[in-house]
Amino acid sequence: MIKPHKRANRHPKYKTAYRVKNWAAYDKSLRDRGDITLWSSPDAIDAWTPPQTGKRGAQPVYSNLAIDRDHVSVALSPGAAPDGRVAWLRLQAYTKEAVMVRIIDMECNVPRPTTSAAETVAADDASVNPRTPPLDHDSERPESYGMSNYRRIFRSRQEGSDSPVMAMDAYVEMLGKLGIEKAIPFGISNEEVAELLHTYPHRFLGLARMSCHQGMGSVRELDRLVRQEGFRALGVSALVDGLPASDRRYYPLYTKAAELGIPVRIYSSMNYATDRPYDLGHPKHLDQVAMDFPELFIIGGLGGWPWVNEMVALVRRHANLYVDTSAHRAKYFGQPGSGWDMLLQFGNTLIQDKVLVGISAGLVGQPYATLIEEYLALPLKDNVKEKWLYGNAARVFGLD
Repeated sequence: MIKPHKRANRHPKYKTAYRVKNWAAYDKSLRDRGDITLWSSPDAIDAWTPPQTGKRGAQPVYSNLAIDRDHVSVALSPGAAPDGRVAWLRLQAYTKEAVMVRIIDMECNVPRPTTSAAETVAADDASVNPRTPPLDHDSERPESYGMSNYRRIFRSRQEGSDSPVMAMDAYVEMLGKLGIEKAIPFGISNEEVAELLHTYPHRFLGLARMSCHQGMGSVRELDRLVRQEGFRALGVSALVDGLPASDRRYYPLYTKAAELGIPVRIYSSMNYATDRPYDLGHPKHLDQVAMDFPELFIIGGLGGWPWVNEMVALVRRHANLYVDTSAHRAKYFGQPGSGWDMLLQFGNTLIQDKVLVGISAGLVGQPYATLIEEYLALPLKDNVKEKWLYGNAARVFGLD
């Protein structure tokens, strides 16, 4: 029975027929989306309007596009968005998630003759430190001894990567289409990096890999590479030099980096070379460096695995200490038992401004698009994803 106070609002003969019938589903989809900004195509705008019923009055239902969250995936070319910088806009489910992607890749493998991931590591090793034994093993030693062990450990990564045999122009164009605005070349010499910087200054960042065993010669060369060749960072490796990052033989290089105002990226992970201690890259060695050089921006490369908890704690402890995720796949970060739980938790909150991303397509043996999608699928806030992929690195390298 109609309540007396509502009778005046009802037609004496006809019931009210036009009302939204799927409001609950529409309301839930709005709550799930959160706050986002979208650039919609004309087709999407047309599809937003539900089909006409031929009857007078408001629409009885919302269109499927307004509710559905699993049917749209759109790629936009550079300049398609209003700010002219977004290279890729992924829309999932009109969208539960809309992510504008700009990326600074901390570790990319540029085209060169067919080379496996293990051989790339070894070539990088030998090019930086002439004292390092060659990859070819001694006849009296096991086949997997020393750096050769990388071939055994990472044999599943031999194929499928986007470190392709292709023209460099095509490779640089591919990076741009993927949204990789800047990339740090890995596995080539400083001289080869300098050539890339001259030819493609808009796409690459130079990281000068130096050995502490070369003394003041390394310091002078670092100064030259930065001032004359446009390099933007110093790189040192405990794996290469066989010394932890806190060894005083590195300190002249750290001092020069601080003087030049450039960050230093330090190898911070377990190594698989069986001719040197496994924990040379333990993050604990960064603590002393950060205490002795508080003004120096330090990047703990490779995420500190398997000592991720300590890496995260040190990043929290030191204002100018950062961490990058190079050489690891994002899809494992959220898996229980993978060791990445603390990075994912604090990287979404307390240290969200201090995580940098290395796609490392050549090392992990997967296409760039697959690896980028894995980062976009992480359970992180959208603004945090932007920081991880671009904003934090842009700040550290002075690109903003």
